Amino acid sequence: MTRAARLRLVAVPLVGRSARLRRGRSGHSATCRSGTLDVEAAMDAIGLQPGMVVGEAGAGDGYFTLPMAKRVGKAGAVYANDISRRALSSLEARARDDGLANVRTVVGEVDDPLFPGRTST
Repeated sequence: MTRAARLRLVAVPLVGRSARLRRGRSGHSATCRSGTLDVEAAMDAIGLQPGMVVGEAGAGDGYFTLPMAKRVGKAGAVYANDISRRALSSLEARARDDGLANVRTVVGEVDDPLFPGRTST
């Protein structure tokens, strides 16, 4: 089975009021609609493990992508999708600076993330 065939898409619903996120064990924080969110706890909640191949739609500059890439390690991969080439260019630079060769950017369309082939979960 190829890596692309094993791609697993996961979603963490972000609902609630806008709030500043606290820094989790990963050291990441940002503002979003979910209230307080620890990125490490979110990765635990979706069962992210070393060696997994996952996709993130709307990756932006990599708030979730980079910690996910560290978690899945060299044996895994993170397909980071966005419709903004500028955001993905920034993400690629950040991944390169962090030594993360397992981040693959995918320029999508508004109605289709254009991820490589995947299996249903």
